[in-house]
Amino acid sequence: MKRQLHFSAGFRSGSIRGLLACVVALVFATNAAARDAKAAPATHAGATPVPEIKFVKSEFIAPPTLGSGKDPFFPKSKRTQTKTTETPIDTPSSFGWLRLNGISGTKLHRLAIINNKTFEQGEEAEMRNPNGQSAKVKIGEIADDGVVVSIGTQTQKLFLGTKL
Repeated sequence: MKRQLHFSAGFRSGSIRGLLACVVALVFATNAAARDAKAAPATHAGATPVPEIKFVKSEFIAPPTLGSGKDPFFPKSKRTQTKTTETPIDTPSSFGWLRLNGISGTKLHRLAIINNKTFEQGEEAEMRNPNGQSAKVKIGEIADDGVVVSIGTQTQKLFLGTKL
């Protein structure tokens, strides 16, 4: 036989009213506390004020003279202390170290391979000769049998399979 518990209607409605009254009182109490906190910030007696934080932008400026200043990321670096001087190549035999390895591409867009580097017509590049000297090489016309190259004011044609 099953037993059922019966609650009187007064007991249920009274507990719900009491619970509802507690919830309403809690809501009003939290709202009042939030208003008081906004109205006057709490300060403790003898507390020091917090200073305002200011962000500083870092600036790295290159040293005005050689040898002055130091790299903040690599302080032991000698990069700012030495200056390399490169002498330009002006002799007529200055093209001897350039070798045309091949010509590729289409008829409309030719590519020249000089010292194992690929160039297109009109391109300029810094290249080093076997002595370590640097020269700015400009590629002129690229034909089926050779390429016109310029170093400074001098111009010469390089042919396939020959070393000048």
